[in-house]
Amino acid sequence: MANHVKQFPANKDGYTPASIEYDGRELWLDIRRGFIGGSEAAILLNKSQWGSQYSLHMEKTGGAPSDFTDSTRMQWGRRLEYSIRDGIAEDLGYDDSSCLYAESTYLYKEGEAKMGSTPDAVFTHASDKVLEALGHVEGPGVFEIKNVDGLIHNQKWTDDEPPLQYIIQLQHYMAVMGYEWGVLGALVGGNQPYVYFYRAHADTQLAIETSCVSFWEDIAAGKTPPVDSSTATESTIKRMHPRAVIDEVDLTADNELPLICASYKIAKAEEKEIGEKIRGLRSKIMAKVGDAAQARCEGFVLKYPSRDVEAYMVKPRTQRTLTIKELVNG
Repeated sequence: MANHVKQFPANKDGYTPASIEYDGRELWLDIRRGFIGGSEAAILLNKSQWGSQYSLHMEKTGGAPSDFTDSTRMQWGRRLEYSIRDGIAEDLGYDDSSCLYAESTYLYKEGEAKMGSTPDAVFTHASDKVLEALGHVEGPGVFEIKNVDGLIHNQKWTDDEPPLQYIIQLQHYMAVMGYEWGVLGALVGGNQPYVYFYRAHADTQLAIETSCVSFWEDIAAGKTPPVDSSTATESTIKRMHPRAVIDEVDLTADNELPLICASYKIAKAEEKEIGEKIRGLRSKIMAKVGDAAQARCEGFVLKYPSRDVEAYMVKPRTQRTLTIKELVNG
């Protein structure tokens, strides 16, 4: 249903971001290395579940090979997102003349921040449902789509909000486009739509832009972020050194390494002890909850629902996931 265009409409003041036309995925990957994209903005604000400043630094400087592989899962995800986009747009009162997408065009905001974007779509105006949710807004708006697994939604999409990194992504896109509002639409479990409406938030956009400027300044100064404890950093280092190519390296002059090794051995021993303790506590809780999907006790709500899991080439099964929420003031 969405209409393909070469250029998105200008904002209410006539501003349009700069753009680069590209042909093919490889060229898109090359272009995005020179900018901070919407999905990367949360990394710089330390609000990302998936990335770290170390991993982002290595990607942008070429220190690590990109792990942005186009898997079958990602290909099907994009195909499904097209349908999600059109379905939610229709629910919000848009048609192919008012829901627009622009493939093979990379948009960016000129300046030291080097902020780039490839929004899923743009609405040409605020529909009645947008106005009902946001009040008076003017001009076009950003439309971002997510295809969400039901289990992930239960775990991560809490308090009637998307994960913060997706809100930051939408704010990043609004900042690049110069739009004053945006919509984030999600289809959960393949059949339940959720729609979230946001105005542009000046403080968030300033924080994004400031962090982007600092990031590029650090690269220019040759400053590398410290190695942290995130899985993203660990994955990046593994990609940087996939094979042993020399027999031995002499690190006897490194005074920090022995302390790190000693701390690692202590942490591994503690990990085993803590893991056993967690399993024991979880088993006690599950035994007390039993067949109930939810239970309450003083100060806590325990959720232990069951969910039928269907998968290809494995036997369908029922799965239960335990979550524990502490109640404020009992």
